[in-house]
Amino acid sequence: LALNASIQMTSVGDAGKGFGGVAEEVQMLAKKAAATSRKADVLVRTMQSDTQETVTSMEETITHVVQGTTAAENAGKALEEVESESARIAKLMANIAKVTKDQEDLALRSKDKMLSIQELNLQAFERVNETTEMINNLTSASNELQVSVYRFKLPTLNVMSVDVERENSKNDNAVLHDHDEYSMQENDGEFDLYKEEKTVISV
Repeated sequence: LALNASIQMTSVGDAGKGFGGVAEEVQMLAKKAAATSRKADVLVRTMQSDTQETVTSMEETITHVVQGTTAAENAGKALEEVESESARIAKLMANIAKVTKDQEDLALRSKDKMLSIQELNLQAFERVNETTEMINNLTSASNELQVSVYRFKLPTLNVMSVDVERENSKNDNAVLHDHDEYSMQENDGEFDLYKEEKTVISV
């Protein structure tokens, strides 16, 4: 438009002087429009760059979100495994505690039995000592009795008893009386019993 106005002003001479002002205004508007267009182009480029950066950032954010979601899922699975393992360990610890308690009870019962056995052994030992002492006392008494017996001599023991009374065929007035006579004699620390039969005739 500015170039066309300049040409028209030249062709008409003095009558076209008014076109010069219009041409200058149009030229100024064209420069402003060009400058504005350049600014708009820069702005558009800037907006495109910002938009691209925003898209890239959003893509990175989405990637991070996906990664975070995956990590969260993995963490959830890991927590489930940890919980399961913790439950298994807790159960194992409970079993170990039960076995330990049973072992303690068994140890206590064994200790009580050992104490009972020890007490029985002590009682048996005391009884053995008492029996040994009694045997020693009996042995001592037996020795003393044996010594006393060796020193003591029994007298001859005579026992008379009428066992048979019968008539003599030759003498009607004669009666036979039988009796036994006993005596004890010492022989090497032992006593022997002797019997002697005798007959007494009564007329």
